[in-house]
Order: sequence, then structure tokens, then C-alpha cells
Amino acid sequence: MRGRIGIIAAGAALLAAVWAPPARATSTEDLRRVEARLERLVVALERERAALERFAAGARVGGNDRAVLVQARLTVVEERVWRWRAGAAAALGDMPGAVSAVGAQASPGPFDPVPALGLMAEDGADVSRLRPVLADWAAYRRALHRLLGVMEALRASADTGAVGLLPGGRVCPVDGPHHFEPTFGVGRPWGRDHKGEDVHAAWGTPLVALESGAILQAGWHGEGGFGVYLEGYYSGDVYYYAHMVWSAPGIRPGAVVAVGDLVGWVGSSGNATSPHLHLGWIPDHGGPWLSLEGLADPYPLLAGLCGPG
Repeated sequence: MRGRIGIIAAGAALLAAVWAPPARATSTEDLRRVEARLERLVVALERERAALERFAAGARVGGNDRAVLVQARLTVVEERVWRWRAGAAAALGDMPGAVSAVGAQASPGPFDPVPALGLMAEDGADVSRLRPVLADWAAYRRALHRLLGVMEALRASADTGAVGLLPGGRVCPVDGPHHFEPTFGVGRPWGRDHKGEDVHAAWGTPLVALESGAILQAGWHGEGGFGVYLEGYYSGDVYYYAHMVWSAPGIRPGAVVAVGDLVGWVGSSGNATSPHLHLGWIPDHGGPWLSLEGLADPYPLLAGLCGPG
């Protein structure tokens, strides 16, 4: 029954796209801007793939040392890939009247839409003008999947479990139904800016360790309510979980958790009017002191790990 509902929903979305009123024609300037963004992404992906291949050839130490090196490098590359995929989706989304085909993705994921750019065309000349964008999109997809292939091969070569290390990788921090949208930097009352992303979920939904690592802080803050700071073992990144009902047993400063371990539950403690996880993200802070000036937008991480918001 669930599959049938999904098929009906996808069909309805496609019909809505086809029967939507014609969008204004995309200007040549719009197209060139999208082409340039996609071409820059292709260059970045190919450079990253070449660098990762050189790293794989040079990382020949064995045992724990190699596993830690590989997992740390892959964690950094994953962050870049999620940002590039978000950039590619944004490039197409910026085109006036752009439509993404539903249910026709070559590989699942929120950043892999197959552009139904033909639905935007008003005449044959418009179709002809759109072809370079489709060619650049195809080049981007080829470069992306070449890099993902190298990453997968390298990941398979570093079995952290076999050498007794904390498991690598990352997972969605909200273990249950949820929704979110990009709100980083959006203005808040009293002149504040939003310094994270809100993942809305039912009160009491489990929150799990996004990455294996250590708990830096756990306790109460007037704005964030009950919260936890988790430092990733392989990335050095810090993740801030705010507005929890409470932290899980054993979650205290110095505690070590594996990716996917329970750290608490969704709530609305502190300055919150509805149950949600406020996730803050500080990429590798590289020092003994944690500075909130280093907060970055975690939306690409959430979208890459949790699926579409």
C-alpha cells in the first residue's frame, strides 16, 4: 500500500509539473551562470578525486594508523562532496521555472535531481539553448560518481572494526520522522542570527551520535536548554545538540560514544516553542579551546545524512 501511495504521489507531482503554466524563458545570462557553476564543480570534483587517489597510494601503513588516516580523510572529503552536491542542486534551482523530475533519479539522494529542463522550453530555440546545461550536468554527474567510487574503494580498504577502532562514518542525528529546511543565518528576535539548523520531530524522538567521538559538554543553557557538545573522533568537528528533553544515561563530559549511539531525546527545553533539534556545527576547530565564532551551516550535512528536509 505504501509503495502504491508513493507511485501515485510521484505521478501527481509529474503531472503538476507538466500542466504548470509556462515559466518565463531562461535568459542567456542565466544559462551561462549555471554552466559556469557546474563547470567549476566538475573541476573541484576531479581535483579531489586525483588527490584522494594519490592519498590512497601513499597511505600504506597498516593496522590502526592506516584505518585512522583513511577514516579521517574520508570524513573531510564527505563534507566537501555534500557541499558540492548542494551547490549543484542550487545552481539548477536558481534557473527561472526550473523543474526536477520526480522518481527518475539515477541514484537516490537529495542532491541528485535529474533536471527536467525540457519542461521549461517554450520553443525549439529554447531547447537548443538548454543543451549545454544538460551536457554540463552530465559531466558533473560523471565526475561525482568517479569520486564516490574512489571513496567507496578506500572505505572498504580500511576496516576499523577489524582493528578495534571506533566505527567511522556519520548518520542522521534524528532517529525518527523529521523535517527541516535551510534557516542558517536567518534573523531572530533581538538582533540575533540563527547559528544552526532546526530539525523538527516529535517530542521524545531519539537523538543519536552523528559521528563517533567524545562528549565535551553536557548540561543546561538558558537559550539552548538541555544540550550536548560532541567532538568527532575522525573529523575533529564539534556538533551541538540543543533543546533536548534530557541527555541519555552515561552522556557526560569525557564519555566516548560510537556513531549511532543514543545521546538524548528531542524536546523543547530552553528558548524553544516546539519540539526540535537545533544542530550547531563547528568544523575542525584545531585547538584546545572551542570558539562559537567557528559555527558553520550544517544544512549540507543534514541533507546528505538525513535526506531531503
